[in-house]
Amino acid sequence: MSRSSLVLLLVCCASPGLAAGDGSEKKKAAGVLGTWKLTFTPEDGKAREQVLKITGTASALKGELVEGGGTEKSQVKDVKFEGGELSFRVDSKHSGVSVAVTFKGKVEGDKIAGEAKWYFIGLSGTFDFEGKRTTP
Repeated sequence: MSRSSLVLLLVCCASPGLAAGDGSEKKKAAGVLGTWKLTFTPEDGKAREQVLKITGTASALKGELVEGGGTEKSQVKDVKFEGGELSFRVDSKHSGVSVAVTFKGKVEGDKIAGEAKWYFIGLSGTFDFEGKRTTP
């Protein structure tokens, strides 16, 4: 075996992502792509339902959160899917004041469950959420 063949073999074995190419990126992204119906009850006690749409590739996931029967849309930021967990952040306004909510949940097939952390005028808290993928 030549020296260059040995180096190539070592690089491929040490870096499975390189050997797999685009196939592994697509497979990883497929774990979260699609439309998700999220349900949760934050500390105000009002049950809520939102639709999360995830698009893109594993290295460049994008999202949009739709609520209020489709009338209110929020851009989703910092979308990541690592180790079977989906995380993302939503920044919005409540009575003109910024609110940030970070969701992090374990994805198992077409279901997700986890915790969301919110920050509002120096206050913070958490609530559980769950969801189901409605379309891939």
